[in-house]
Order: sequence, then C-alpha cells, then structure tokens
Amino acid sequence: MRLTTPLALLLALCLLAGWPSTPLAAGAEEVNLHQTLRVVMDDNYPPYVFRDPKTGGLQGILIDQWRLWEAQTGVRAHLTGMDWGKAQRRMLAGEFQVIDTIFRTPSREALYDFSRPYARIEVPVFFSAGISGIRGVADLSGFVVAAKAGDSVVEFLRQHGISRIETYPSYERLLAAARDGKVKVFTVDKPPALYLLNRMGLLDRFREGPDLYQGEFHRAVRKGDTALLGLVEDGFAKISKQEYQAIDRRWLGSPLIA
Repeated sequence: MRLTTPLALLLALCLLAGWPSTPLAAGAEEVNLHQTLRVVMDDNYPPYVFRDPKTGGLQGILIDQWRLWEAQTGVRAHLTGMDWGKAQRRMLAGEFQVIDTIFRTPSREALYDFSRPYARIEVPVFFSAGISGIRGVADLSGFVVAAKAGDSVVEFLRQHGISRIETYPSYERLLAAARDGKVKVFTVDKPPALYLLNRMGLLDRFREGPDLYQGEFHRAVRKGDTALLGLVEDGFAKISKQEYQAIDRRWLGSPLIA
C-alpha cells in the first residue's frame, strides 16, 4: 500500500519527534498512529501543578491546559510530575520529550529550545520574623539560604556571591524544615510560597522581603528539536483566551471587586 503525501509527512514528523507508531497491518487501508508525548514537570508548584492530597494525582492550571492541548492536537500528553531536580536530570537523560515549569537561564539555553513564556513569576526572599535588614541579595551574605534543588535561584545566588545554600528536593520539604525551626532564610517562588505558607499556618512566623528577580515559565524540548517545539507551541496557541481565563478562575478564583 502506498502512503498518501499528507500521511507520509505526518509519519515523518512522528518519527522526528520520537513518538512510537504501530506498523502497517496486512491489507490495512490506513496507518493507525498512536502518538504519546512524554512530558515532565515539577509536582510541587501550586497552583500551577501539585498533587491531590487524596488521590495523589496531578492537578492544577497546567494539567488543565495540557488537557486542552490534547483536544486541539489529537496527541496524547503523558504528564509526569516529580521533584524538580530529578525532573531535569531525567529530561536530559532522554526519558521525556518536553519539560514544563522551567525558567530560561543562560546555562539552560545550551541544553534546551524554549517556548514563548506563558507566566511571569516573582522570586522573593523570606525570613523569620525576628530577622531584619534584608533588603536584597547582598544582605543575604552570612546567612544560610534554603532553596529548592535544581531551582534557577540557586544559580542566581551563586552568581551574586552567596555560597551558603542549603537545598531541599521540594518547596513543601523546605517549608516543613522552616516550620520545624531548621530554616530561617529561604527563597520560594511567590505563587507556591503563598499557597504553602497559608496551608501550613506559617504566615505570621515569616516576613517577605524584596524580589530577588522575576522569571518566566516556559516549556522546553531538547536542543535542536524544533519540529516538536512547533507542535507544542501551535497546540497551546489554539486554546482560546476564554478557555485560559476559565482555567485561571478555577484555580486562582475571581477578584472580589470587579
């Protein structure tokens, strides 16, 4: 059987992107392609992505966005969440085709091609209520600063001469250590910080200092995999503004005063 030109092009794209396909069955009239995109992300970044405490399943803004992406592209996205440092190591090992919840940094540009940014994220510093005088990154000198392993802020701190950095596999583990008095100064991206500090009843025990910097969320593929990046970008571009807003309202709520 001879493939039509559009189908041949689609099969070539699938092979380029690394998706498995089923072989032609004898006498079959068409090729059945089982496309699955392997996507990895942080699993402890509320409200963007975090685990349901009852079922353990992934939930949040990004999970809903990826489900709409599937509807737009007809491609199944197998979403895997894990500690952020581990997610990056396994992405580079070739276990996944797309990594989400990633900031773009100079060191990462050698490894990945990035999507357009889709969320701007503040990265503040927090400290115990009894500490004062922290006005910026220079004032962190002399303190042990807790951060998440694999977080871009670790690179930022080292670039600014902060060497006493203690890393934790997730924000939740970091804030549990802060709750237990093991951490006095830490940096957590603002969206998960507000969620977790509220949930863990720690708002009155810590103060928020200035933003160290602001980053942006992207999706990324291995360097040079531009065909796959185009597919990812096109799918999200087809989601309507109203659909994005509905997802945001579901997870962020609506303002009390319009």
